[in-house]
Amino acid sequence: MKIDINGVSITLTEEQLQQIHKQCNNTPEYSHYTDIKTFEDALEYLKCSKDLSYSIIEKIQLVTKAINTLNNVKVEYNWCPIFNTDNTGLGWSFHGAADWRSDVGVLICYLKDEVSCKYIGTQFSHLFKEHYYSISLI
Repeated sequence: MKIDINGVSITLTEEQLQQIHKQCNNTPEYSHYTDIKTFEDALEYLKCSKDLSYSIIEKIQLVTKAINTLNNVKVEYNWCPIFNTDNTGLGWSFHGAADWRSDVGVLICYLKDEVSCKYIGTQFSHLFKEHYYSISLI
C-alpha cells in the first residue's frame, strides 16, 4: 500500500499493514476508571512510553491521573488514600479515604471522589506500600 502525504510517499508492506490492523484491534477501550487495573493500563491510556523507568511517585501520580481523567464526577473535595501499617513490612492494608481537609493520608495523589479513592487504595495498594517503605528506610 502506498500513502502520499504532503509530497512524501510511504509504502507499507502487507506485514506492516497486518501489524497496524492487529494493534488497532487489540487496543482496549477505557471508559471508566475501574478499567485501569495496572500501572501498564495507566501508561497505555495516557499514551506514555512503556520503555522508560518510572519512580514509584511517578507511577502513583500517573495512575492517579488516568483514574481522575476517566472519572466523570464533579469535584467537591480532593481525596487521598490512608493506609495502616505495623512498621514490620508484614502488615499493610488500605484503611480508608480522607478529604483534602485532613492532615493524614498519602498526599502524593488526590482523587476526585471517595469511591475512586477507595478504588486506587485497594487496587494499587502495592504501589503505596512500596513508596511508604522506600521513604521509611531513608
